[in-house]
Amino acid sequence: MPVFHSFLIISTLSIVLIGFMPGLVLPLAILWGATLVAAGVYLHKKKLLLLYLINIITLFGLGVLGGAVVLQALQFLLLEMTFFGAAAMVMGWLANRGQDYYQVQKWGMLVAVIGVSLFLGIVYLGSGQIGTGEMERQLNQAYEETLEIYEESGALEKYEERGFSREDLDKSFQHFSQLIIRNLPAIFYLQAILAVFFMLLLGAFWSKRSGTSRLIRKPYSEEVMPWQLVWVFIFGLALCLGGKDRLLWVYYSGTNLLVVMTVISMYYGVAAVIYQLRRSWESTRKWLGAALIILSVVFIPSAVIFFSVMGLFDALLDYRRLRIQKEE
Repeated sequence: MPVFHSFLIISTLSIVLIGFMPGLVLPLAILWGATLVAAGVYLHKKKLLLLYLINIITLFGLGVLGGAVVLQALQFLLLEMTFFGAAAMVMGWLANRGQDYYQVQKWGMLVAVIGVSLFLGIVYLGSGQIGTGEMERQLNQAYEETLEIYEESGALEKYEERGFSREDLDKSFQHFSQLIIRNLPAIFYLQAILAVFFMLLLGAFWSKRSGTSRLIRKPYSEEVMPWQLVWVFIFGLALCLGGKDRLLWVYYSGTNLLVVMTVISMYYGVAAVIYQLRRSWESTRKWLGAALIILSVVFIPSAVIFFSVMGLFDALLDYRRLRIQKEE
């Protein structure tokens, strides 16, 4: 079977499954995006553009076949393209043009962030909210179902015996649900970023079969967070401090930035710690690694802070001196 037909079948099938199995949208989108990235390595420019065009037509046609009017089909196309499709196509195009792994990753992440921002802006302008209504309804439904189970099992009475009334549980749930809803944009951004990360990772793995050296990834322990992202973290912190008890939208804009940046900085912080462990004495390396894993599991909040701080300061101070070695 010609290579073009293989990529066409896999990408089209992924799109169709996304339409009929929305609960598996993330793994299916990763498969779709990885196919487009690998196609960028294997196919010539004209065939790659043809593949993109067929994918876009398939997305739109899927919305129409699902019984949607043209406007709803366009909304389905916009949703999939802004979250996943546009970033995947940009990465495939850059791979086709010979860009290296981290250039492809950088632009893929940037397009994903812009795409999610565009989608949230359009939804907000159209409805006055960013999709929080459906999320709130689902959380309330899950809470009511959980309370029913607790009542039937007698667990709710045990909570009341310990001093936790139904009103206390309601207040705790409302606080938790509002925290989730207010930080829903961060979840959207992290979903898109995670998808781009694994699209490129899987696409690069497939592309190795072609013998290309374009999408070669460094060892994880040598990856360093771009220092510019530290300023994004600082900006989010400034928004939190400036908007607290004054402007809630400013405050929650800051918390959303901090949630996203905490996850990203943790990823690079773990890499920095692994790098240092590998450079430690061989006799103590296993004990230090085991102790770090146990402490991270037992003290999860402290581990999150520790790895995040490691990632941030390593990006600024270059503890591992990897940038200096690269310049030399």
